[in-house]
Amino acid sequence: MVGRDGEPVEIISVKGRGKYPVVGYAGSNKTPQSWQDNGRSGILAESPPDRWDLFFAPKVEVVHVYHFRDDPAGRFTLVSGAKIKSGAQMNANYTYIGTITGPIVPPEKSEVAK
Repeated sequence: MVGRDGEPVEIISVKGRGKYPVVGYAGSNKTPQSWQDNGRSGILAESPPDRWDLFFAPKVEVVHVYHFRDDPAGRFTLVSGAKIKSGAQMNANYTYIGTITGPIVPPEKSEVAK
């Protein structure tokens, strides 16, 4: 888990009692903090967004980039890191270009429509 600003949050328990059943450590704080069951850290439902509101950490993906030598359009092929080791050749027709590592972020709605 992470806070709204991406700082790590260590969840200790989700079985607390009362209005704030989620308990954990936010960032480098040494004192436990509690959250509502919806992940909000604010006291009231209408509280403004807080930097410690809970979010799932983005999944980090590793993708390897290959160039198909005989493609007249010069296209590239992306292969998930789980399928092939970094720097390995797919076969003789492909050249390894590099590796991209980063969080998977869903595309914006405007990008999907293009």
